[in-house]
Amino acid sequence: MPAVPARLVVFAYLAGLVPAALLALAQPVWSLVDEAQHYDFVVQLAQGAYPTEGAARLRPETREALSGPWPPYRAQPRRFPAVQADPAGPPAGVSDYARRLWMSRHVWEFSYEAQQPPLYYLAAIPAWKLADLGGGPRVALFALRLLNALLLAGLAPVAMLMAWALRPERTLAVAAVIVTATLPGLVLNATQVTNEAAAVLLGGISLLLALRWAVSGWNRRRALLLGLVFGAALLTSITAAGLAPALALALFWPGAPWSSKFRWAATAGAAAAACLLPWFALNLAVYHQLTPAQAANSLAYIPGGTPGPAYLASALLNAYLTFWVGEPGSVLPGAGPFLLLVTVLAGLSLAGVARFRGWAAAGAWRVLALAVAGQALAALAVPALWGSLFLAPGRYLYPAAAAATVLFAAGLWRELGPRLRAPALAAGSLAALGCLLAFAAGLPASGRTPLPRAGQSISQDAAFAGFEVTLDGVSSSGGAWVHVEARNGSGTVAEWSPEPIVLVDGRQSGLAGYEDSSDLPVTLAPGAAESGWIKLPVDAATLASSRVSLRFWGIALDHYRQVGAVEVPVRI
Repeated sequence: MPAVPARLVVFAYLAGLVPAALLALAQPVWSLVDEAQHYDFVVQLAQGAYPTEGAARLRPETREALSGPWPPYRAQPRRFPAVQADPAGPPAGVSDYARRLWMSRHVWEFSYEAQQPPLYYLAAIPAWKLADLGGGPRVALFALRLLNALLLAGLAPVAMLMAWALRPERTLAVAAVIVTATLPGLVLNATQVTNEAAAVLLGGISLLLALRWAVSGWNRRRALLLGLVFGAALLTSITAAGLAPALALALFWPGAPWSSKFRWAATAGAAAAACLLPWFALNLAVYHQLTPAQAANSLAYIPGGTPGPAYLASALLNAYLTFWVGEPGSVLPGAGPFLLLVTVLAGLSLAGVARFRGWAAAGAWRVLALAVAGQALAALAVPALWGSLFLAPGRYLYPAAAAATVLFAAGLWRELGPRLRAPALAAGSLAALGCLLAFAAGLPASGRTPLPRAGQSISQDAAFAGFEVTLDGVSSSGGAWVHVEARNGSGTVAEWSPEPIVLVDGRQSGLAGYEDSSDLPVTLAPGAAESGWIKLPVDAATLASSRVSLRFWGIALDHYRQVGAVEVPVRI
C-alpha cells in the first residue's frame, strides 16, 4: 500500500482545526451538554480535591464563570439558572416524585460529572491553571475549549488514514477528511469543555491501529499498543467500550494460528484493563464499588425501568438525529433541512457499503461497521445500566465517529459515479458547514418566532396553596400564545414549571413551546411575580373552536413538602 503524502496529513489536521477552533470560541457559555460540570471536575482536581459523585457541589470558580452573560438564543433551559446553589439540599422525607422533581431543577448545582473516568480532566489541569492565572475562570474555560479543538482536529487525519487503509485513493481520503471535519454535532459538542474530544480521538486511533494491523498482521508489541490506546480511551470515557467488538474482530482476523490470536487478544485486554485499574481502585476506596453508578443514581430524576420496543426505537432515533446535529439540535440554524439531506445521502451510502465486496482492502471495512454497531448498542445500554431511561444521545456514538464518517464517505464513493460523487459530498459538507457558521454568527435556529408584542385581553386564573397562575392575554402572532403571570403568595419559596401541559378537549396535546417562550424563572421568592408569553403547540383556530386548558404541574412549596398543580382554561 502506498504511503500517505505528508502534506495530506497536514491538510487534514488544518481542515479539522478551523471549524473546531471557530466553534470553541464562538458558541455561548454555558453549553446545555453538562459543560459546567465537566469544567468543574477540572477545577476540583486543580485545587487538590477529588469530587465525590452525588455530594460535591459546583466550585465558586465554576459559578463565577457561570454567572457571566447568557447567550441570546432561546434554547437555554430555565432549570439551569446562573444563581447560587440551593443551600437546603435535596428535600428529606418527601415522596419519590417530589425528590425527582427537585433533582430535575437542581441537579445542575452538583459536580455530577465526577462519575467520569479522570484521564481527560487530569490532563487538562495545566491548561486550566495557566489560563486561570492569566485571566480568571472565564478565560480558563475558553482555554479548555481550545484544547479540545486541538484534540478534535486530530480526528480528521485519523479518518483520512482509515479511508486510505480501505482504499488508497487521494480523492476518497480527502472526502473522509471533509465529512469528519464538518460533522456538525461532533464539532458543536466536542469543542465544549467535555471529555468527548479526547475519547473521540483515542477511540479513532485505536480503530485505525486495529484496521491497519488486521490487514498487515499482528505481533505482541502491536497488540500491547492497541490495548494501551483503547485503555486510555476507556479511562477518558467508559462509553468507548462499544468499540471492543470491532477491536476483537481485528485481533482475531483470519490468517494466523488461533493460539497466536488468543495471545494477542489477551495482551491487548490485559493492557486495557491495567489502564482502568487505578480508577477502579479509587472507586472502591470512595464508593465501595468499581464505578460510581450507584452514587450517580442518587442524582437521577428520570425514572428507570425495563427498556421496551418503544423506548429502544425512540432512543435509536434520538441518537441518530443528535449524532448529526448535536445537543440540543434545536440550536443549529438549518438543522431540519440538513438532516433531510444527510439522511438521503446516508441511504445511498448504506447501499454502497452493502456492495463493498472486493472494493475495500481485505474486507477490513467490517471492523469499522462493527465499531458503529457496537457503539450504538453501548449507547442504548448506558441509560439502562445507570438506572435512568433517558433517550440515548448521539454523543454516545462519537467514539466511533471516525468509523461512521469514513463509511459514509466510502459508501457514497462506491455507490455514486465519478460525476455525482463530488457534488453529493460537497452538498452535504457545505450544508453542514453552513449550519456551523450560522450558529457561530449568532443566527437563531430555524422555526423560531419572536415573542408577541400585544394580544387580546382575557382573565382566567387558578391557585395552589397561595401560588396563583393567571392568564391575561392571548395572541395569534406566528402561532398561538398566552400571556401568563405567576404570583407567589404562599409565604415560602416556590418553584414551578413554566412549561405547562396543553389539553385540548380534555386530552393532552403536548407541552408548551419551551424554547420559544419567555424566559420565566423556575424559582419565585415569597411575594414575587413573573410574567411572559408562552407558545402553545396548537394553532389559533384551535383556541377559538376547542376547549383548551393549561396544566401547570410541579408547583412546589415549603421545600417540596407541598407539591401540586393547577389547570387554567384558555377562554377567548
